Amino acid sequence: VHVEAGFRFYLGKIIPLLKSGEQEEAWKYFGCLLHFLEDSTFGLHALEGADGTDIFVLDRLFGTDMTRYLSGISLTDDLQSMTVVPKVLTSNAEEFIPLLYARYVKDTARSRQYLFDMAVEHQYGKSHRSSGENVREMFLVSLQLAADTAATVLAIASGEKAVAYNRSLTEFSPFHYPIGGSGFILKK
Repeated sequence: VHVEAGFRFYLGKIIPLLKSGEQEEAWKYFGCLLHFLEDSTFGLHALEGADGTDIFVLDRLFGTDMTRYLSGISLTDDLQSMTVVPKVLTSNAEEFIPLLYARYVKDTARSRQYLFDMAVEHQYGKSHRSSGENVREMFLVSLQLAADTAATVLAIASGEKAVAYNRSLTEFSPFHYPIGGSGFILKK
């Protein structure tokens, strides 16, 4: 499973770097891991996740340019400041890898369902929730996964059972990506 190998790679870098006090270097890898998790659980990328398909499946299913409509999903101002209470999933680094993978699979599937609901609402005018509610729920899934991942990694690296302080997820955005690629530069 390539995702599991990716989790093993990034956690194998992040945790030792944090333990040795190399926070800035750890943040480069941490930002990449969180970016992957957030992308996989919000918007069209949720279609591609575990057991997923290509992003154009909805175009074929609905016979319209649904991808264009759904790619216009954006967060409303009220969601920009939303917070969640992070949960430490385990204090064991080795145990965290399969737990994170299971959570990634579950949360990607949940987000995929929200996308399908949005497509049905757009196409037929009916859904379990409004598009706004679907975006909010999808964002909460993504935010909670990222927050729980951050809390767990910080707890494992510090040897504590919990992390008892507030953190902004933007704090973990990489200043420079560790293995190439493109990305933004976080401005302080």
